[in-house]
Amino acid sequence: VLVVAEDGSAFTLTRPGQTQAVPVGRYALEVVSLVVQSSDSDKPLQFVFTRIFGGESERWHSVEADQTVTVHPFSQLRFELLPEDEETVKPGQAITVSPRLLTADGLMLNGSWFGQADRLSPESQYNSATVRLVDGKGQVLDKGLSGFT
Repeated sequence: VLVVAEDGSAFTLTRPGQTQAVPVGRYALEVVSLVVQSSDSDKPLQFVFTRIFGGESERWHSVEADQTVTVHPFSQLRFELLPEDEETVKPGQAITVSPRLLTADGLMLNGSWFGQADRLSPESQYNSATVRLVDGKGQVLDKGLSGFT
């Protein structure tokens, strides 16, 4: 976990439950990396979330003197599909959307893969999302594939 202050100073936490003394101020989560080991696979599943700057999703945590602040980086996960064009789409028009997995702290999933991170390895180790556009009856109108790398 990389935490940054408004003044640009940064602090790293490397394990759950770890505490870090920091000066009084406001702090935001910058990067959170999560590694999960499944009992049915020898390869770990890894996720990297990074902060989205500005906007309503960004959350700052105030730290006062002699205070401990607990942060839950994966609270309130939400999935969004953002249209590429902000205008209203009319019937029959093509629409392009970008999937985003976000946390309450304004972190967005940017990477997810099995095994060790190696940008030169085959793409088959990276995770992706299938996005389906369905009508009111649940019929698939179109679908596409999006990655998180």
